[in-house]
Amino acid sequence: MGVQAVFSTDIHKDILSTSVQSLKNMGLAT
Repeated sequence: MGVQAVFSTDIHKDILSTSVQSLKNMGLAT
């Protein structure tokens, strides 16, 4: 269960990082 939780957290971090990077690329997030 702990391992799955870590995987979920890493995946969510990746998605968040990608979303933020996309926003920065569009100039909406500074």
